[in-house]
Amino acid sequence: MTSVVFETAALRDVLKKAESIAPTRGHAFDKAAGIVITLYPEAESQYAVIQATNLDLWYKEWVPIQSCDATEVTQWRVAAKIAAVVATLPIGSGKTVELTDSHMPGGRAVTIKSGRLKNNWQKLPIEYYPEWDTFDPDELTEVENFGNRIAMVEWAASSNEADVPMNGVYFDGQYVVGCDGYKMARVPLPIKAEWLDNHGGITIPARGISTLLRQTGTVSVGATDTQLLVMPDPSIQIRTSVYGERYRAADAYRIMGLEHDGHLELSKAPIMELLNQAMVLIGSERFPLIDVFIGKSELAVRVVDQEESDLGNVIEVNGAPHKRINYIITPKLLIDAIEKCPGERLHLHYSTDNPRMIMRISNGGDYNAWVIPRKFRPTAEEKAEEEKAA
Repeated sequence: MTSVVFETAALRDVLKKAESIAPTRGHAFDKAAGIVITLYPEAESQYAVIQATNLDLWYKEWVPIQSCDATEVTQWRVAAKIAAVVATLPIGSGKTVELTDSHMPGGRAVTIKSGRLKNNWQKLPIEYYPEWDTFDPDELTEVENFGNRIAMVEWAASSNEADVPMNGVYFDGQYVVGCDGYKMARVPLPIKAEWLDNHGGITIPARGISTLLRQTGTVSVGATDTQLLVMPDPSIQIRTSVYGERYRAADAYRIMGLEHDGHLELSKAPIMELLNQAMVLIGSERFPLIDVFIGKSELAVRVVDQEESDLGNVIEVNGAPHKRINYIITPKLLIDAIEKCPGERLHLHYSTDNPRMIMRISNGGDYNAWVIPRKFRPTAEEKAEEEKAA
């Protein structure tokens, strides 16, 4: 029987990150379900290693231990839901949790002990779990605000797992971009490194990596032929796949060249209030749409739900003296673009006579996001086709 004791807060934080990476379905679940905890003889290390992968993102963190009686390198593979149990335990000065390997009916288990709580987890087979090496941090490049910049654009990448590479974010050495053809976000991310020049730009899967990174400060980054290497601090190493397919950067950058003759500077809070009110009414619909009216020094939102209930609200704006123009928009796209915009105010750039032209949301500085309006409201038959395609 082997046991290890962690500070509860430290274990909870690492397991939460590992759980966010561990796969829950599909091929990745078959190959790499769960979380792996590796223990070393206490004389050799004061750390345990916790790791998880979804086969696109590979996460490994060294966690301080209070004590460990392992006499050899020991690995436990357990279900990712163990994180949810540890998350319920009290934290604070002196609060610890013990994990013990023990015999149970049906095989060996890992038992969580904290206070009077005792919770058993059947061990999963470790033999075929993917393994990956640690990398040399000396080969990496320091990048400022790497996690923050990815978080600002990843929402605009495609959510379709099959839509490679547009379900990723693209680095070109000057900017990082997310774009799925309906929305786009771009912020500066200067990276001067030979590995990036060799790739001529890199695209990585958008989802997940920003949750593992702190949002400010310097992160060390590098690349192999097939993976991006990220080291947020000396105790964490992350690998993520580099897409081989070429990012359609030209399509994304073409959007940026559009000129808008309409411009409003607004406080974010009032417009978010309008949009959130609309989402209360239609948020459960599969393909919700809202009407946004701009003109006569007003910005208005109107929505009609499936039960023919309608809601409308208006805010006065400083500008937009022209006649009203009606944009038809998927509200989630606009909400995401505004929420990620830094600061309390935003700039809305639009066409005063073409409701099909792409809108641009910016902070008046280095954040820019583009949202494509719908050309028209789909008919019932078109909605059925969209649902079938989804």
